[in-house]
Amino acid sequence: DVFPDKLIINSFDKLLIFTPTGEFIKEIKTGLYIDSIYPIGSKYVGTWLDIKKEKDKYIQYINIYDQKLKKIREIFHGDTGGFTIISSGNDSHKQNMNMTKDNVEHYVYNDRIYISDTTKGLFFSVFDANGRKLYEINAPYEKHKVSEEYKKRKLEEVKQGPMWDRFNYTFNDYFPAFNYYRIADDKIYLMTFPWRLDSCDLIILDLKGKFLKKIIVPDTYMFAISQDKFYYLKENEEEEDWEVFMEPIR
Repeated sequence: DVFPDKLIINSFDKLLIFTPTGEFIKEIKTGLYIDSIYPIGSKYVGTWLDIKKEKDKYIQYINIYDQKLKKIREIFHGDTGGFTIISSGNDSHKQNMNMTKDNVEHYVYNDRIYISDTTKGLFFSVFDANGRKLYEINAPYEKHKVSEEYKKRKLEEVKQGPMWDRFNYTFNDYFPAFNYYRIADDKIYLMTFPWRLDSCDLIILDLKGKFLKKIIVPDTYMFAISQDKFYYLKENEEEEDWEVFMEPIR
């Protein structure tokens, strides 16, 4: 992730920090189950995963940490969203994997922490650098039913992977409010699930949750937004290469 004065790489059990031009600054050991660590003022915010099951769910806690990643305070907790622990148990111990998972994530923008939780709908909690809650976004959104065609396509996709038979695949009746989000240019960009199967809605809000516009974009999770432009990666299967595309957000 790119921040004004540094590059942050969240790696397995460590955090790597570089200058904007790629010069190494330092490495901080994080330990297992701490992830998505971002600078916020002189501190950090990150997710800690509680591996104890609570009603067949793993719970993640979003905490403020000091410079040595020692916990200062918890500011939010919820379902794990996209996190899955892979076990090698037999068929009777298969884990459930929700293919229409909820979005419970955090990000830092302009020294504020934005935490999404689609288990509550189109919902964000916004905090300052010290973890003080500033306001909430709880906006209406259009619900779309998960189609049988979508389920079939997703199951065909996972069967291409080497560990597909370790899970029981489940689906919600309806898609969550959104799948991914980005914050840029003083706006919140919400990427929906591909309920049309070949494309997604990109819903654009201001930082207080006011609806600005909605456009249609390609179905991808590899995307970035800057200066009203939508950038995404697409595989060129004939050339066996990845290509970068850009579309203006009009």
